[in-house]
Amino acid sequence: MHTASYFDEKPLRVYTLGRFEIEQGARVIESQHWRSLRASSLFKILLNRRNFQAGRQEVAELLWPELDSDRAANNLHQAVYQLRRLLEPDLEKVGASVYLKSEGTKLQLNPALVEWVDFKEFQRVCQQARLGNNAALYEQAAALYNGEYLPNDLYENWAIYQREILQQEWINLLFEMSELYQAQGQIDRYLQCLHRILEADFSQEKAVQLLMRSLAESRRNQESLSLYHNFADKLRQRLNIEPLPETRDLQQQIARGFSSPASVPSPVPAFLALEAAPNFNLTKISSAKNSPVLRPEPVTGRKFEQQVWQQKLEIGQGSFTILLGEAGIGKSCLLDFLAQRSLESGFEVIRVNCGIETEARFFDIFNEILNRLSRKRPLVLALDNLELLPAQALRLLESLLDNPQTAALLVIAALPSNSSEVGRYAELSQLVHRVMKQPQAIWRLTRLAKSEIGEMLAQSLGQKPNPALVETIYQMAQGNPRLTLELLEGWRECQLLILHENQWQLMGEESGSQLPATLIGYIRQAIISRLSQPAQILLKLAALIGPCFGFQILREIVLYRNDGAGWWIELDKTQLGPALLEITECDLVQEQGENFYFKYPLLMETLCASLSYNQRLCWQEVIEWAKHRKKGKTPIEKNPTYAKV
Repeated sequence: MHTASYFDEKPLRVYTLGRFEIEQGARVIESQHWRSLRASSLFKILLNRRNFQAGRQEVAELLWPELDSDRAANNLHQAVYQLRRLLEPDLEKVGASVYLKSEGTKLQLNPALVEWVDFKEFQRVCQQARLGNNAALYEQAAALYNGEYLPNDLYENWAIYQREILQQEWINLLFEMSELYQAQGQIDRYLQCLHRILEADFSQEKAVQLLMRSLAESRRNQESLSLYHNFADKLRQRLNIEPLPETRDLQQQIARGFSSPASVPSPVPAFLALEAAPNFNLTKISSAKNSPVLRPEPVTGRKFEQQVWQQKLEIGQGSFTILLGEAGIGKSCLLDFLAQRSLESGFEVIRVNCGIETEARFFDIFNEILNRLSRKRPLVLALDNLELLPAQALRLLESLLDNPQTAALLVIAALPSNSSEVGRYAELSQLVHRVMKQPQAIWRLTRLAKSEIGEMLAQSLGQKPNPALVETIYQMAQGNPRLTLELLEGWRECQLLILHENQWQLMGEESGSQLPATLIGYIRQAIISRLSQPAQILLKLAALIGPCFGFQILREIVLYRNDGAGWWIELDKTQLGPALLEITECDLVQEQGENFYFKYPLLMETLCASLSYNQRLCWQEVIEWAKHRKKGKTPIEKNPTYAKV
């Protein structure tokens, strides 16, 4: 009899870059050894999850979005069985498996037996190489990247995000290696790195510029021009765009015969000249003595962030800091507060709202930055809504950071934690990865504690609030500062707050159920509208189900009502899994066991309020049908009669 133990089972070494292969001691498991494609996918999904663990419902939805829950669960059961048999051919009892554990609703690969994974090792060595600027470690990391992540799963949604992250990490690594080799005078290796970047992503224009310049410096002008024309043709054919102005300027200068290093412009855009733009009008703070444009609200909490920022001001060296957090968490407020602190410390401040400034205006903004730095003035650039910065402007920002004259520039930016926003442009993702290499560069703002919410309410009201009022607002806003203030101001305008015995309190218990119109508008604009359309529809459906909703109810509605409620709610069955994953990653709902819970009661109420009476009536009818259907009380109707609203 086979008895499983950690001593006789072989640890796994897994290869995912360029191929999919598992080493289990002397045994090698290659792609052709998998009898089940879904068992292979199950292993890969678990391998890519934190602590190698994922929920059964999540995995089933990712692998079989077209099937009902029973058939999907049965397929998952078969995939689990086949995966265990592949890893442990002599296993007699399923429960004795030491590689794949099943506890409640979770599946997990045993971390103690997953000894080594190539993409995780690649990321680890990359980090070590950067910390020590070690050429040998850079080479070791480069040797680990043998190709794209899981090349046989190019069109699987669960693999796309990780593949893009790893490819960007690979490109960043090659850029850093090229800089290292150039500094060491190893020009052949320098050029090789740039060519490998373009092999991975032909649209990396910075690599094209560096190659063109290097070839021109070696008096290989025709090769440089040929490189440019091939690059420009690919951009037009595949992306329907033109090269950047600075790349075209470089091509024209090389075509005129300029080949010396002094004649060929650097990759820094030409508009970053040191002369200030005439009649430049920018939101700015010139000195502490003048009346400042910024009048930040008092910041509650955030002591750690204030302390670290003060240290950065005292050091005075260039840095890039990102304030990361959900909508309403206080990123903009803290940004303005730290900008004011910078002003008081003798810095000049340029504050930009990326959602208002036009793309063309950034030419003037960057011009002004270099103008001030050239006069040796300490400068802070504060960027709000960084996710709204256009792709072209993001490239300009990176070029600005590469300019030696900006070594003393401190940049601080506010960015939502929503992964879809961060991945909006490849340039934004690249910038975030670049910033992550710096110490104390990413500040994740968390929700405030109840005591801090009480302090915020006291500051806003001018007097201490009743503990019951603090509790009510804290439960509704869950420690989100913006939602807290919107709720408070709305109640105050509606005269629902009264002062009793020197404490503010609500006028009657029923007052707490009234949502101010300004609060509803903010939630719709700042939270709901940022989601994809399928995620918005899914949230509305879940809100009508209640604060706690089950995955199976959602499946019943989407899978079985395709010719009725399915087309009416405009949610395709293949979008259900990704939409649920999106709202979970945005921290709007959380998973507990087999159910999901709204983290903001205000969000649920706002979603319900956005539907008309007839819409709510129809949706509730469909939900009740699904609940009965789940219990086995209602047969599947082939010709549903629900009308589109």
